[in-house]
This record gives sequence, C-alpha cells and structure tokens, in this order.
Amino acid sequence: MDQQRLIRVLRNERKKDVYGRVDSISEDARAGASGLIYLPYILGDMSLHKNPQAKGAFIGINSSHTAGDLGKAIVEGVAYYLKNAMDVFRQAGNDPEGLTLIGGALKSSLWRKVLCDVIGLPCAIPKDSEQAISIAAAITGGVGIGMFDGFDVCNEFISLEETLAPDFKKHRMYEKLNALGEKAYCALENINAEISDVLRSGI
Repeated sequence: MDQQRLIRVLRNERKKDVYGRVDSISEDARAGASGLIYLPYILGDMSLHKNPQAKGAFIGINSSHTAGDLGKAIVEGVAYYLKNAMDVFRQAGNDPEGLTLIGGALKSSLWRKVLCDVIGLPCAIPKDSEQAISIAAAITGGVGIGMFDGFDVCNEFISLEETLAPDFKKHRMYEKLNALGEKAYCALENINAEISDVLRSGI
C-alpha cells in the first residue's frame, strides 16, 4: 500500500505535506469516521489476502460524511491493515507488549494516535522516525548474522520522542469496525474479480 498516494487521491493535488493536510482536515472527525470504513486495496493486496484483484472501497458512505471523515477513514483503514498483519505474527506465537513505530507517516499526530488506538498497545515514537527505518533494517541484519544477540540493542541506537498509550474505549470500537471491514472485503471479493475480468475484456 502507498499511504501518500491514498491521501493524494483524496486531496486531488500533489503537495509535499500530505500528512499535515490530512491532520488539518480530519482533526474534528470522530474516531470511527462516523461509521465510514475504508478498504485500502488500491494497489491490490499480495500480503494478507494474496489477491492482486483486490480493490479499494469506502463502505457506508452517506451525505452526512465530510472530507474530514474521508481522511480519517483512510488513516483508520490503513491502521486496520497493519493491525491485521501484526495479528499474523501473534498467531505465530509473537505477542509484543508494545511497539516502536517508524516511517514518514509518523510526522502526523493523527496517524500516531490512530495506529496506537487500533493496535491497542503502547507505541513508542522515535525522535527521527524516518532515519529509524534504516537503523532498524541494519539492526535486523545484525541480529540475523549474529552481530547482535537480540532487538533490545535498538535502545542503544534509537532515541524516543514519546510513548503513546492506547485509548481502550476507542480500541474496542475499532475492533468491531475492523471486523466489519474484513466482512466487506470478503463480500466484495468476487465482485472485484468480475470487475477485473470486464476491464481485461476491453469492454
């Protein structure tokens, strides 16, 4: 998935500060985007569902929804996807007590908080979240070749800006909306495949 592309589709313009723009238009939107659910599959999905014909969709949209709701739903939809990916690791026996979030999207206070509430775990934010990507990749390689004993060494290389605590009331609501989003994906799976067939036919 490409979060910046998702946001640019919403904005219909190409500027650098995409995350700040979504923060500003979505700051007053309610958690749960007033019942609007976004399926973030505009590039298909070869990770969780292994379905290149998956497509994006807004579920439950009506005339009361605002641009802020659309922005909030996009952020929440991507957060649901990341949470579902993390659940795969949990099913394999990995159950973290907290996470360190990295990446350019963390410049956005909205992304930070939504991710924390959707995942339902304390989330540490590095001072330089973009540089932390390279550091984390290097540490992963170091653990793989035996240079480091484990990932605790991250604390020696990455300084934290803050640690967010999840809002469990919002987390419980997000769990319900996420489950509905998965149901919507399953309901649309055959329809999306048929759309792809029509497009391939050239009609």
